[in-house]
Amino acid sequence: MIGSVDILDYAKRARTFTCKQMLGDFSKDGKTYSPNTVMSALRRLVKNRVLQKVDRGVFSLSQTVKLSFSAYYDEEMSMIENIIRTQFPFIRFCVWNSYDIKRFSHYVSNINVIFVDVERECEKSVFTSLINALPDKHIYLKPTQDDYTHYIFGKPTIVVRTLISEAPLILLGDKSTRVSLEKVLVDSAVDIDFFPFQDYESLRIFRNAYDICSVNEQKLLRYARRRNKVNLIKNILTEVNNTNIFD
Repeated sequence: MIGSVDILDYAKRARTFTCKQMLGDFSKDGKTYSPNTVMSALRRLVKNRVLQKVDRGVFSLSQTVKLSFSAYYDEEMSMIENIIRTQFPFIRFCVWNSYDIKRFSHYVSNINVIFVDVERECEKSVFTSLINALPDKHIYLKPTQDDYTHYIFGKPTIVVRTLISEAPLILLGDKSTRVSLEKVLVDSAVDIDFFPFQDYESLRIFRNAYDICSVNEQKLLRYARRRNKVNLIKNILTEVNNTNIFD
């Protein structure tokens, strides 16, 4: 089923579009959706004033409404979370997906990674547990840039990393967690795991995230400060506010 963020991501890039155009472009990316399903989603977004109709059958992104960020989550991620929660019931961790960065990027990347961010001192134990539980999966512990370049890009991979203390997470009612947009943005600009998305592409990611979603800047900067990267993030925000950078 097509998600609202998928449509809004497309609307941001396309400026104006028809349902047929969007379906065609999604098809080129290997995504196939029912025209009726997509049309229903478009009508719902227009009704909620997230999209606007600029002509008969032609849509564009509304400039007044922003979405709450909703992290990508699928059955494989749920399985990984259940393995960790069963074997390590008291540790703090977060399972999230590279799609949460790719959705805001214009860079065509072949990174397909599930990140398992685990509190410090527990990374190796969780890595070993996942290796034993999922012997057919491609799993790495704190990979280097060379690892990504030579072994990870282009392959579905699970990567175990360190969860920074005080990282902003979304706590659900069942005590599970989801990654926050603020963590996604800071990590994308800072961590070696995301080097293809950094430098100039970071500006696009931040700009698109700010245009489409509500961002808690106080939370963003607090996390950046915790990572000793607050000046870098402030510089990105300053550049993003320069409306000429993407002309």
